[in-house]
Amino acid sequence: MNMSSKNTNDQIFSDVRDKRSMEKQNGSAIVIALLIMVLLMGFVALAVSRTANETIASSNDASETKTFEAAQASLEIMTHNFDKIFDNKINASSADILRIKGQFPDGFTDQYTFTQDIDKTKDDEIVVVTGEQFQGLNALRSEWEIKSTAKDRDNGVEVALNRKFFNDKIPLFQFGAFYEDDLELNRPPLFVFGGRVHANGNLFITAFNTAGIYLNSRVTAAGEIVNDIWKPGTALNAVDSAGKVFIRDASGVPQELLTGQASVKCVNPTGVNVFASKPNLPVCSKNPNWSTQKTKFQGNLQDNTPTLDLPLSQINVPLVEMLKRGKSVGDVANVGGTVQAVTTTNADSSVLSRERFTNKTGLRISLADAKNKLPGCASVAGACGVQLDGNLNGSIGYQPRPMTDYTSTALNATRMQINGRQIWIKVETVAFDDATNAIASKDITEDILSLGVTERAPSMLNLNNYSSSTDSRSIIKLQRFTIPGPTFTSSGSYTTHNSSNTFVARYKCSVTPSSITSLSQFTSKCTSFNDFAAPFPSNNAGSNATQSKEDQFNGNTPVHLKFGSIGSQTYGFVPFPIQMFDPREGLANDSPNSNSPFDSNNVPAAGVMSMIDLDIGNLRRFLKGDFDNKLPTGTPYAAASGTSLKSTAIPENAGWVLHISDRRGDADFDGEYDMEDILSLGVTERAP
Repeated sequence: MNMSSKNTNDQIFSDVRDKRSMEKQNGSAIVIALLIMVLLMGFVALAVSRTANETIASSNDASETKTFEAAQASLEIMTHNFDKIFDNKINASSADILRIKGQFPDGFTDQYTFTQDIDKTKDDEIVVVTGEQFQGLNALRSEWEIKSTAKDRDNGVEVALNRKFFNDKIPLFQFGAFYEDDLELNRPPLFVFGGRVHANGNLFITAFNTAGIYLNSRVTAAGEIVNDIWKPGTALNAVDSAGKVFIRDASGVPQELLTGQASVKCVNPTGVNVFASKPNLPVCSKNPNWSTQKTKFQGNLQDNTPTLDLPLSQINVPLVEMLKRGKSVGDVANVGGTVQAVTTTNADSSVLSRERFTNKTGLRISLADAKNKLPGCASVAGACGVQLDGNLNGSIGYQPRPMTDYTSTALNATRMQINGRQIWIKVETVAFDDATNAIASKDITEDILSLGVTERAPSMLNLNNYSSSTDSRSIIKLQRFTIPGPTFTSSGSYTTHNSSNTFVARYKCSVTPSSITSLSQFTSKCTSFNDFAAPFPSNNAGSNATQSKEDQFNGNTPVHLKFGSIGSQTYGFVPFPIQMFDPREGLANDSPNSNSPFDSNNVPAAGVMSMIDLDIGNLRRFLKGDFDNKLPTGTPYAAASGTSLKSTAIPENAGWVLHISDRRGDADFDGEYDMEDILSLGVTERAP
């Protein structure tokens, strides 16, 4: 029994101990569970926090990216708008800069605000361009900086960007000679050339041994330099091979390009034919010694240079179009070989119109054989330009309007007249109208011509009734009294000479100029008429050449005749046109005999090229305002504007562009003289 009791007690004690142990374990589990829950809550809180931060960071990144894109768009639009300025003008004005600052990128302004700025950080300086496209050209370079700050309206995110760039203004006509193809200089007379020379093809150059070619600036060719053969493959003779060709080095010292020492050898070539792809050129191989021989020119004579693509070529028109007149509605032009009215379909594009020099801000002067060929005059019934060979008191010419204190010499158009042609001129102000995106012009022909059309007569003529100021203001000069230059012996009866001037005399008189004031005095005192030929060439003035001396004085001649004395002898002088005669253009010089239809006592009209002199000194006086309030008030311009022309009426943009286009004698009106076409008259073999 006792043993049994003991066992029972032991069992009870064991149960108690087990119960207490279980109670202790239950407490630990709660603690552990709590700890785990705390840890889990920490992890959750950390995960939530991290997720929130990452969400915020991601959102910020997105905002910054979008704001960056907005700022980038702002930079691009400012750059584009800055570039567009130079489609119309040479320099950006303060108004242009202000406008650029206020033009924001489309599609961004609802969400972003922009702070835009553009500054010129470095003034213009002359540099030599090193880029591939315009390598070697001089440019007027300025440095600019564009700044843009974009701000997100919702979250305040800001991004600031800036861009620095160069603005290069490259003058197109900075060459003395620029050829798009091969350039040939073969046996000219003494040839001294100061400007830069470039050919986008090859340069063929040989000199006459008693003359020489002297090129005083850099000479480059995109192809080869050839000096031991002519382009057609003609071999040089003694006068060619001994020719003197000199190019100045970088120090300005002339260095001779010896025959056979150019970039290729065409006499006895020994290598691969460099012109194999051009069968019309001679067979030539590279000169193995050229790399050494050209060093003496110190970089001023280079072959195989990059082709120079001037900016105009980027609008797909020939370079010469920059110099030609424009084609606008209201003009006539050569379109496809036919002279016709310009329409909207064949007019210049807006880009080409802006690029032409004739449309640049300043002045333009145009001459033509008919009124409708002047700019803007094709369909104008009233005044448009001036006819220079109209009726002038029974003669042919034009008397400029008098200024308030000055009257200039009348134009003697009888010496310019050619059958079937007229002589017209138009002088205009030119400005680009930003409001209408068009070229605006005003006709100021009569106003400018009132300053004069004649080169002032030299004092040695002692012209009667010719004041000290007459013709002293002429900007446009179409005629003169003397031909400046060295004295030469007259072989005909038109010229006399004195000192270094040649005079075209009309009558020889035995009294002083002041004594001749009437027809009777002229006929009795001017008795040496037979010493001189008829006053007008017979092929130009028709019946005028057969008039008697009295008729000439009483009819045509008195309008233009001025009496003057050279020493003790009195002469009658008539101003004569500024012209030149080129026998290469005007004579069939390849004719095998002297029975050519062009061989006569007359000067053929083909080959006579009229010219215009421009007096820059007088132009400067006008632009300075020296003639303000002195020009006439009865001109079309004065009537339209209510005042006489003043210097301030001439538009400018950091200076003026003056464009002159003289198309007198341009038969097909294409801006090219074309008179060499007379040679086509003799290309057919006569039938037996």
